[in-house]
Amino acid sequence: MKSLKRFLSITLSAALLCGSAAIRVSAAETTDARPTVTLLESGFENGLEAPFAANEDDSGNKATITAISLEGEINPYLHLTNRTAGSPSSTVMQNVKDQLKANGADGKYYISARIKLDTVGDTAYVSPMIRAGALQLRPFGGEKRFAVTNEWTEVGKNADGSFVAMSVANGTFDEATLAGLSWGKFYFELYAAESGGTAYDGDFSIDDVVLWFVPNAGAPEKVTEVGESILSDGTFDAHLNDPDYYNTQKAGGDSWYVATSNDAASGTPKVTATVEKEGNAAGEEYVHSGTGALHITNRTGREHGFEVDVKSIVDRVGKLAKNEHYYISVWVRAEEGQTIKVQSIFRDSLAGGRGNGYILPTRPANEYIEVTDEWTEVGIDVSGEYLPYFINGIADHGNFDPYGATWAKIRLLTEDNASFYVDDFKVLGPQPVGDAVEAFVKAVEVLPAPDAVTRSDEGALVAAETLYSGLNLDSLDDEQKAAVAAAKETLDAVRAAFDALPEPKQSFVPEYTYENEANLIAPYGDLESFGPNDYIWNEENSEGVPTYTLVTDPTAAHKGNNCLLISGREKLQHGAAYTLTDVIKDNGGGKYYFSCWMRTKNPGDEMDVFPLLYIGGQGKEFYIDNDTRYHITNEWTFVGVTYDNIEGYYKSNGEAIPDLDDTATYVALRFYGQNEMWESEEDGAIYPDYYIDDLKVWKYFDGQEDYVDPDMPEKNPETGVALPLALPVLGAVSLGTAVLTGKRKRK
Repeated sequence: MKSLKRFLSITLSAALLCGSAAIRVSAAETTDARPTVTLLESGFENGLEAPFAANEDDSGNKATITAISLEGEINPYLHLTNRTAGSPSSTVMQNVKDQLKANGADGKYYISARIKLDTVGDTAYVSPMIRAGALQLRPFGGEKRFAVTNEWTEVGKNADGSFVAMSVANGTFDEATLAGLSWGKFYFELYAAESGGTAYDGDFSIDDVVLWFVPNAGAPEKVTEVGESILSDGTFDAHLNDPDYYNTQKAGGDSWYVATSNDAASGTPKVTATVEKEGNAAGEEYVHSGTGALHITNRTGREHGFEVDVKSIVDRVGKLAKNEHYYISVWVRAEEGQTIKVQSIFRDSLAGGRGNGYILPTRPANEYIEVTDEWTEVGIDVSGEYLPYFINGIADHGNFDPYGATWAKIRLLTEDNASFYVDDFKVLGPQPVGDAVEAFVKAVEVLPAPDAVTRSDEGALVAAETLYSGLNLDSLDDEQKAAVAAAKETLDAVRAAFDALPEPKQSFVPEYTYENEANLIAPYGDLESFGPNDYIWNEENSEGVPTYTLVTDPTAAHKGNNCLLISGREKLQHGAAYTLTDVIKDNGGGKYYFSCWMRTKNPGDEMDVFPLLYIGGQGKEFYIDNDTRYHITNEWTFVGVTYDNIEGYYKSNGEAIPDLDDTATYVALRFYGQNEMWESEEDGAIYPDYYIDDLKVWKYFDGQEDYVDPDMPEKNPETGVALPLALPVLGAVSLGTAVLTGKRKRK
């Protein structure tokens, strides 16, 4: 059986297989027909790469082919300018105190980054630094600096390709030191020489920064693979829409920030950090799908463009049977306001005696296909059917079969020398029987066991079924039939298990009226308006772990009949997030508040809850009432703020939520939490299941402090204290990082 070299493209082509009746494939009328599959494809996400290449004429002339990408999807990097003279640490920094404490001292840190100087001919020497109080960690304890030039240079490696460990340059690296840290930061210093204290003051760029920890237990003799970074945003792609973002960040956050002068009161930056972009950005209209396309310009001949070598494909497929064909699909766009005419040509070393291969539209042979400044699929007829290659484009001449040629290529020809764009190139053709069997068996092997199937497996299941439907069982030998039969039995079992799954949750679009200024999400926050398959809450894990369930049980709910159960949690961040995008956009920026009632599901379980509001697309986090965390138990507990807490609104660096622009893709209210006192199973679950009910979100309104809310906790008549009220926990948690308030076992 031939090796499976195109399983992925076969799987991706399931839609084509499902619609094979709509594809003009004459072989479908014969008993030995083979299914049509995608043999080659490219969306040009990485530009022009093999087997695609620029097409040259006999004189060596060729077009300029430029890779373009959507704006905001190009490789970004950080450009550091206006650096303070004489300051090697005039760079960007990131807080790592919590990571240092969590990892402990029984291991080593390693660094990987790319750095490029602005000035041609300059050389600088880079010294990565972890500094936390008196503790300093540098490569080889400060004995190693990495030379960088005007070319992108990888920092962090030895000459043999292994990574350099960071070790103590000052202070003591042990558990006692780490436990007492009040701050810790990571940054780079740039020097003018391999040794000495003379700073390099020039501007430079940095990208792909990774700092990771390797425990001593089980550590390899040499570290050669980049590990999981403890840093945030090492590729600097989180804030493409705000190039000056890092200049506004402060030392207390979890983002990169620029260093300031010694005069802290002035806050004068030592450096300007700006997000730059590599490549050629284009608008969405110049990319058909994905993020990349090709722009073909400077054409001195109508044949100048790109070509693709398909000889290996032709050799694998073998000689075509009668009425079997190759097909093409490529999306083409003319320049703005222009029209071009395109032909697709299949050529090989045999063409001198057999002619070229042209697709045959329902029009005179070899006529050009007209393409405007709207994306047009070349290779498909107006009826929606893919058109086969015929010799010289004439059906009577038979199919074009380049098998046996020393070379075989496909290229585009235009009527003139106009520039144009291309994207999403595919070559379609028949598939050898052995490959079809292997593809089906492989597709079944990757399916989960019947008892583990979920709704997320539907795509893989349908793909396997589609591959089976394309098999010609009569053409198989005994060994192939046995393999197909065994795989089909497994496939049927998975399908039966999938069909038995409960109905999936259905998208629920709330119709907020905003009539109740004291609760902008009425009537949905109390969960009484939801059915079991409705949702506005988003699961943190796309694979369904953890899960949330609408519980209809008045004995479980805080009030009414319904409450929400969050279960299957495996991380601090796991939970459900309430979508507030429309609420915030419709009501504008300002001071927003929230409250809800929460309890753990199981007796004995307790949890510190950290609510935050996150604005996607901007990466901004807003914390309630000065980063308060709330302690909940198995008893229903009030979480959030009361209406008379005027200062308890969501803040980010002391600022309220701004008016949202188009860069804000979504807004979500999230609940992070864990049992901070967990040390063993006797303490309950470290990430307990919990309930949420009676959620309220409001924006500041006149008279708020005097508003009487019947759902707020009752006050003790003797003390005036509201009970049960979640007890605030000192300290805060940054995104994805826990601050321990007591003893906790490391996981």
